Amino acid sequence: LLPCWAAALYAFIRAREKDELRWWVATGCAVGLGLLAKYAMAYWLLSAFGFVLLRPSERRHRRGLLIVLAIAVLFYLPNLWWNWSHHFATYLHTRDNAELGGTLFHPGQLVQFLVSQLGVFGPLYFLALLALFAAPMRFGGPPARLLTAFAWPTLAIVTAVSLLSRAQANWAAPAYVSAVVLVVEAALRRGWRRAVIFSIALHLAAAIVVFGGSELIAGEGLPIPAKLDPLHRLRGWRRLGDDVSAELAAHPGLRLMADDREVLAALIYYVHPHPFDAVAWDPIPGIRNQWDLDNNLNRHPGEDFLAVTVHNLADEMRPAFAELTPLATIDIKSGPGGRQTYTLYLA
Repeated sequence: LLPCWAAALYAFIRAREKDELRWWVATGCAVGLGLLAKYAMAYWLLSAFGFVLLRPSERRHRRGLLIVLAIAVLFYLPNLWWNWSHHFATYLHTRDNAELGGTLFHPGQLVQFLVSQLGVFGPLYFLALLALFAAPMRFGGPPARLLTAFAWPTLAIVTAVSLLSRAQANWAAPAYVSAVVLVVEAALRRGWRRAVIFSIALHLAAAIVVFGGSELIAGEGLPIPAKLDPLHRLRGWRRLGDDVSAELAAHPGLRLMADDREVLAALIYYVHPHPFDAVAWDPIPGIRNQWDLDNNLNRHPGEDFLAVTVHNLADEMRPAFAELTPLATIDIKSGPGGRQTYTLYLA
């Protein structure tokens, strides 16, 4: 998504400057590829049309932007056709991710999302972006206004979603493709070069400390509490995979099943030989993930499974099988206070 967003923005700027067909075509291709990457590329189109239609000096580019839209739609048609043929599965999944069907207005989620942006964009950059928004006259000339147009709509939309339900911290990331240029240009124009250098150094140091610090401590043989280990969710999969591999080897003819799609994806990687025919247990009707679509449990009547469970769903699972026999319990530890228990069943 982000490379396509940046490429589309660059081509759009060149198209406005030269008004040459090749640049409009390049913009359309970048937008189309971005739509195939993530639906969030639609924010780019919203920003572009808003910028062109709301500014009288830019309306002469309407024809070029329509060319962009037409090419992007052509790129997107295969995805649309696939969704049409599969009951719009990915649209429904995107809707479910937004969780807009429950109680509206969650101020706590809004605050949490805004605070998270200090980490996504960097504390100095994000505060500088807010300062520029509070003082729009400081944005500068047309280039700054264009960059602003491709930053604030995305950030505003995702912020609104965080208030209405929830929003993951990275959902607003495309806004920062143009925002980082806007903020750095404004800082350099004011002679704040040292602040820019300090901010970059701060980001690099934070990345090293957050994602490398725990590894350095573990390398010294010191225990790391799970709540202080940002990578604790990545630990223990290999051991779990080895134990499940042993159980599958001891019970030939069983198909792997799990009650969690994250666990199932990890097991397909870590179990040997890789069980690409594994299925997910999901009692909720509808298509919620790739296994529901391609290889759900209903396609395997009469078969036997090695069920790896993490959500204590044995009572819910029992009616679907003639027999559900516990085989083993696997405890995975990831530092003091970090523990996950998996129960294996013959189903």
